Amino acid sequence: MTAQAFDLTTQAAADAGNYNAAMRRAGRRGAGVGLMFLGGFGTVWLVGGCSNAGMGMVGLLLIGLIGAALVALGLRISRETKLGQFPGDDSPAFVKDQAERARQFNRVNAAQWLAVAALIVTLNIAGKPEWIMAGVILIVGLHFFPLARTFRTRSHLVTGAALVLIAIVYPLLTLAGPASPIGAIATGLVLWTHASYALLKSHFFDQQG
Repeated sequence: MTAQAFDLTTQAAADAGNYNAAMRRAGRRGAGVGLMFLGGFGTVWLVGGCSNAGMGMVGLLLIGLIGAALVALGLRISRETKLGQFPGDDSPAFVKDQAERARQFNRVNAAQWLAVAALIVTLNIAGKPEWIMAGVILIVGLHFFPLARTFRTRSHLVTGAALVLIAIVYPLLTLAGPASPIGAIATGLVLWTHASYALLKSHFFDQQG
């Protein structure tokens, strides 16, 4: 092997190592962002559901404090792994991969919010506002399925399936039907569970990095 060929091989190995390290950092950052959003939205669902169920202020405050801690922890993890400041972050393959994931994420979330808005308007016009919560839970659950492909993780499939099941089942099994706070509480618990998984996942990527 010539000196030039050896240098090229060494550089290729270094580039591959930097790319893999960048992907691990991106994975940990993604887990941190997931912890932040899932913890935050899970808290909103739990506070709303528990409040409607008659929980006192102390309990609601405790839920809020736990949610704030999850959001703060997720924010810290995402900031610690901010992209663009490590070797490999500027490699063309890595930049392309992250840009495509960001585009897919934005499209899915835009579609989710448009669907929620259309649902609220439609059900209010139809005189069925009590079905809004179940419909929103269904939409939120469905939006996890394309995100599972975007982020290449099965946990999104599990969360999506759980939320779709909640949206379908709780109106049929509760005395208050679709207006029951059980739907919101169950949704919040599922999102918190996924947030806890995101925290464990961020630790895994940290150990790998």
